[in-house]
Amino acid sequence: MPSREEAKSVVRRLHALSGSAEIVRKAAARELARRDPLDSNELLHHVLFLARGGWEPATCVLSSFVAALGQEAAHIPYADSLRRMAEVQSLESVADLFQTAPAVNYALAMSGIRFRSYLIGTLIGLPLPIAAYCIFFDVLATRLGLR
Repeated sequence: MPSREEAKSVVRRLHALSGSAEIVRKAAARELARRDPLDSNELLHHVLFLARGGWEPATCVLSSFVAALGQEAAHIPYADSLRRMAEVQSLESVADLFQTAPAVNYALAMSGIRFRSYLIGTLIGLPLPIAAYCIFFDVLATRLGLR
């Protein structure tokens, strides 16, 4: 099982690649293909965790892993299983990560993720942050005497 440090090493290596997004996507696909499916899933989990923590290289490389699972599936053993595990594992993470970035949210909607998974992630991930924002601004307006 890959550790978080090993995931950071993989992310740094992929992020340092120069060239197009296609090169990084293919390298991400090779990284997933050479691992056992459970190790690949653990690697994806760590990358999601690092991206959610705001580490920019992980955020950049995450899209390459997602694209690899969609476009390079023929070269990744158990790609369908990995995609399903990643979708189940990351529905809330993806919604939390992209809740305030409409452009990225739109790109995610146009990616290879199934509509059902996107809709479930949206329904799970958006109501709570919206309610939190509403409560925050209501309390703020009350304390400032604007209400």
